[in-house]
Amino acid sequence: MAYELDPLRDEAVEFYRRLARAGCRASCTMKMGLVHDGDLDFAPQAMPEVFSGALAAVTAFAKQLG
Repeated sequence: MAYELDPLRDEAVEFYRRLARAGCRASCTMKMGLVHDGDLDFAPQAMPEVFSGALAAVTAFAKQLG
């Protein structure tokens, strides 16, 4: 995931692109209006739909590693 307001956003997107070019299975989702890890820190109360989406994405990724 990349976060729109994260100072490291561009680096995260570039890392995803490099993984994809190398043939690794990767995905990149841009979370708009959030800082780094903002969807997991305060979102359960403030933005439950963003939190549940982030949790689902992390869970799906972990299951791939299986």
